[in-house]
Amino acid sequence: VMIMTQLAIPTVTDLDAHFGDLCSQIGQTLANGGNVLLPIANIGLLLDLFAILDSYMVSTGLNASTHYGLTSAPTIAMYYISSISESVLAYANISAEWVDSIRLERVYQPNNPYTHSDLIDSSRLHRLESVEQFLNMISPNTFPSGANNFGNNVTATNQGRSASPCIVFCGHPSFRMGETVALVEKFKTNPRNTVLFTEPSWNAKRCFEPFEPSACRLHVC
Repeated sequence: VMIMTQLAIPTVTDLDAHFGDLCSQIGQTLANGGNVLLPIANIGLLLDLFAILDSYMVSTGLNASTHYGLTSAPTIAMYYISSISESVLAYANISAEWVDSIRLERVYQPNNPYTHSDLIDSSRLHRLESVEQFLNMISPNTFPSGANNFGNNVTATNQGRSASPCIVFCGHPSFRMGETVALVEKFKTNPRNTVLFTEPSWNAKRCFEPFEPSACRLHVC
């Protein structure tokens, strides 16, 4: 017999304040030329953040493209790195029975229920299966030899994308497995970068201890 407890994901009572703080921290980091790392295990939260952050960056002028009829700022790319990223996003598109009323309306129109497909098509969101793919997409000068400095605002060699600033989604929030381990090592030496912790079931400071000393900011939303 196996008895399992604490399987429910803790809920955030004030979502507006939660997302407001999250967007504010990301906005400050991007405006300063830094990059944001978001280790997330909650797929529902992940899908919501894709749309919320893109809308926030467009509304604040941090992000713009001809897709939205705006040209005042360079595009800030979002990267979702996971070995199952393709399956996760594909399954979300066919799970119409679980979406809210607003997304359900989109199901019966020639639209995707979630906006991540539109973001991928417009090169705002990049779905990757490994950290190696991410590193191959950005300029090799982003990580100078002998240093882990991430955030040099250099131009990417692939399709002319800027390597910085950007937002990277990955797992796991324990910082003990998955793509997070390698990415934190790259982020942590630049004080302009921010690691945002959004999982209330994990102790952020305790999870981050193996990566200290660190110059980057760790913020709990």
